[in-house]
Amino acid sequence: CRGGDMLEAIRPNEGKPSGLWFNFLGRCFANGGELSGRRLHLLLSCHPEADPHDFSLLSAMEPPDMMTGCQDLALEWRTKLACPVCQEGDWEAVTPTRCDPVRGQRVTYIAPSGCFGGAKPPEDYWEPCPGVLNLVAFVVVGAFVGCILCCLSIYVLLLRRRYAKYMMLEDSQSAANAVAPASIGVPDSPGNFA
Repeated sequence: CRGGDMLEAIRPNEGKPSGLWFNFLGRCFANGGELSGRRLHLLLSCHPEADPHDFSLLSAMEPPDMMTGCQDLALEWRTKLACPVCQEGDWEAVTPTRCDPVRGQRVTYIAPSGCFGGAKPPEDYWEPCPGVLNLVAFVVVGAFVGCILCCLSIYVLLLRRRYAKYMMLEDSQSAANAVAPASIGVPDSPGNFA
């Protein structure tokens, strides 16, 4: 476009990827030398990994023939500079699909699509594997309780063996004629109460 180029409008891209449309209006000379209007639609689209020189022709338009026509032109410039700035709450935690039961899993943060620069991501951290900690805790507690029950059972068996001779019940006839020994302070007969 020659002479009188001006920025007509700036608007956000409605679809994906995010970005901005810059619409320019200009004039050019057509075939017969007559002055005609021409529009340039430039989309700055968000691509954080794009090559800075990545231009492409949009829509099904043929490149204009500079000698014969004044067709409108639509270009896309893929750049990370068209991406919105990352905010504190934009970062998404990502955990790996596989987890090392000994070390756990490393949680990292990635920027959502369409976000570049701005706030730094939170620090990565390690967390235990889901489900593995519960299993390990269950096994440890189960082993501990099992050991205690085993020790208590052995202790009861040893006590029963040691005191087995004292645990025998006497028959009822000998129990009725039994007299309490004097050594524990119980009187032998009722006449000793005075």
